[in-house]
Amino acid sequence: MRKYILNIICILIYGMNTTSCTDSYQQMLQQTLEQAEDRKSELEKALSYYNQEKDSLKQKAMFFLIKDMYAHYAYHSPQMDTMNRAFNIIDTVLTQQTNPGMTRYPDYDLFSSIMDSICEKTQRQEKTEIKWDSRTVTANFLIQNVEFAYRAWKTNPWAKGIDFDTFCEYILPYRLGNEQIEHWRPQFYNEYSKRAGKYLNITDINRVSSRQAISLRTQRGIESLYPYSMNMSAVNLMQMGRCYDIVRYRAMLLRSIGIPATMDYVPHWGNYTGKHGIVKVVTIKQEELLENDNSSKNTSVLFGSASFLQGKTLDIKKGDLPEGIEVQYSKTIPKVYRHTWSVQPDRKHILEIANVGEIVPEFSLCIKDVTDEYIICSDVRIEMDTQEHNVGYLCVSEQGEWIPIACSEIKQNKEALFQNMGRNIMYLPAIYENRHMIAAGKPFYLDEKGDVHYIYTDKTEKNNIYLSAKYTYYSYTATHAVKLKGGYFEASNQKDFKKADSLTAINGIPYYRQKITINTPKKYRYIRFIAPEEKDCCLAELSFIGLDENKDTTLLKPIQLYDGMVNNPSLEMLQDGKYNKYYTMSTNQLTVDLGSPQQLTHIELIPRSNTNGIIPGYQYELFYWTEKEGWKSLGKQTAANWYLEYKQVPANALLWLKCHNSGKEERIFTYENGRQRWW
Repeated sequence: MRKYILNIICILIYGMNTTSCTDSYQQMLQQTLEQAEDRKSELEKALSYYNQEKDSLKQKAMFFLIKDMYAHYAYHSPQMDTMNRAFNIIDTVLTQQTNPGMTRYPDYDLFSSIMDSICEKTQRQEKTEIKWDSRTVTANFLIQNVEFAYRAWKTNPWAKGIDFDTFCEYILPYRLGNEQIEHWRPQFYNEYSKRAGKYLNITDINRVSSRQAISLRTQRGIESLYPYSMNMSAVNLMQMGRCYDIVRYRAMLLRSIGIPATMDYVPHWGNYTGKHGIVKVVTIKQEELLENDNSSKNTSVLFGSASFLQGKTLDIKKGDLPEGIEVQYSKTIPKVYRHTWSVQPDRKHILEIANVGEIVPEFSLCIKDVTDEYIICSDVRIEMDTQEHNVGYLCVSEQGEWIPIACSEIKQNKEALFQNMGRNIMYLPAIYENRHMIAAGKPFYLDEKGDVHYIYTDKTEKNNIYLSAKYTYYSYTATHAVKLKGGYFEASNQKDFKKADSLTAINGIPYYRQKITINTPKKYRYIRFIAPEEKDCCLAELSFIGLDENKDTTLLKPIQLYDGMVNNPSLEMLQDGKYNKYYTMSTNQLTVDLGSPQQLTHIELIPRSNTNGIIPGYQYELFYWTEKEGWKSLGKQTAANWYLEYKQVPANALLWLKCHNSGKEERIFTYENGRQRWW
């Protein structure tokens, strides 16, 4: 009977009844059906449901889903069901609190308090297990999924130009990640088809869905409360989640109304911490490629948050910053992958040739390399230093660790070809062994032309180097300092400043800290800073140094601080020595009352920043990369000034500076022409 059913299905799919066809069909399904074990009957029931010729496309769609289902799964732990109770409680609380017609809008604190009340923190550390879709889904679930996906594809006018293969890959699938399975299609289809009905094309609907997603909040820290992928109903209820949760939600929203959507993602930035995902409508093609250069132009349109400023540019001219300091505008992209439902042949090949223990945990069979759709990239052939491994990786750096972002087969000549690699990025060839990335060659960077430059550390030549920071000076930090450019200080002995003298102006951009010399013998009681913008200038510290009665240098203590005409107690943080705190001006004037006329010698200001510059009193440790030992220490130093000097540093080394007092943001760098070059 089972063989008869398979023959019927084969006729519907291929239009013929042959033994070879049936064997081929069975072979394609074999891995999923074997994995399903005692749930095999549910899958066969779903396959045989569409047994009429008029349903041949639906039958092919069902076949498409099931043949590669073996590669799809969700994570589960005994505590997940307990944690999921939080969503039901929040739903009840919001229903009771919300008046008719009001928007239900939960917050992070509510979620946190409810999660803490139902789940011990120690329970959240429990290991997860894999629940394969083939052993979980029912025939009814699969049939409903096909019906709603097919209806969305065939009935909506904007979906008319979408071919069957695109439908199967990017509309039909019921999951996009490892979230728990649920019946999300009916609700999404019924709700959003009506909203999208007045639009005629996919581009317009994509814009509408983007605006719809603006209300969804990417919530930092939510993974500490709920360390799993949130399913669609949870995101819909909470209106917040991690970046990938929000992207997945919006992509599923688009799929529900017949728009082929998925998630494209950067597995890790080349010069910045973390990864990033975006919603991709696959029928909308990229118009231009990103060069991966450090340009102040708007690159956000090319890939989500590839630009820190999202369309804005900074007014930075030559000489505004200290010599050797450069603002980093853009995040570099080493790779871009696209989530698919079908198993990709190149990924399957890697899995087939790999030895036991060679595959990294984040490896997926169902991703497609689309880097060349976003950036100008290059193929790189690398000789791997290994005798036994069949799979090699290229990694990028994060806080002293190496994160794999690409894999390739190591051929018999020990070479590996890595295709479509982003330029202007530092890479490390590596292998995976004993759950660790192990170097399999020298670090190298691809320049803007795609040429490879290896890092050859010269231990025979030693240099003295001067370090100003442990982290790249990104534009989102520089923007706070740029706002101070053009501001000026004036002084008076009258509170209303009717008679005032100009003291000094900020002509450049204060890089982390700026000390300004005051050359006047006059004494003043009131000092006023006037910012170039009306408000929102941010200062971490503002100090005044002068002479005491013995003509010794001393820190002057104001008795009053005013923002405009208002005496604000929060202004005290400007002189608390805590550089990670800052005051946001509500006007463009800060006035200091010194209590009595004082002679000033200096004004010291520190703009709002990420506090990644060298800070006096903090302890730092410098490392350089060695091929055999990894990171090797060049010693610890407690900063006596706003910079560090390290002596006898091996020439041409790849370096990493770590702060032992605070902060986790650190980037690798080389030292070239007397300055730090960040990677």
